[in-house]
Amino acid sequence: MKYDRIRAESERKGIKRRISLPALNATLHKQYDSTSDELSLGISHYGIYNLMEIINRSDCDVKIELDFNPNKYYICPSTGSISIDEETYQSVQIENLAAATNITADDVTIFCSYEMSLERERVVPPRPLRDRIPPKYVSKKLKNVTNISRWM
Repeated sequence: MKYDRIRAESERKGIKRRISLPALNATLHKQYDSTSDELSLGISHYGIYNLMEIINRSDCDVKIELDFNPNKYYICPSTGSISIDEETYQSVQIENLAAATNITADDVTIFCSYEMSLERERVVPPRPLRDRIPPKYVSKKLKNVTNISRWM
């Protein structure tokens, strides 16, 4: 029962999937689409992913192309990492940009995530500063009152 609540809470907030890239020869690519095992769970629940983190521990630059669209690509440098947020996608293509160097298995790790947008979360606007400062003089009647809303 406790785990059902935790699962429901995590499903409400989003999902994160980890992809460890298999060995990839020079100038070749690997594709993950909405029907692949790595991405299908998030697509079936939320329809899209909107965050991505790439950790590249190899000696090769890696090109990440979202939705197989040549205009939506990012380059992750060798031995570096990048984060992509607020970019929606359903499929990913990873390409080895090195002309002669191969990527060994598990050298590139990709985290595909979906998180609720901040616009959808309830945000309480801050009160103006003049309303947050209590008056200098407080009458004896109000000294023991903890509700400061009466001061406004």
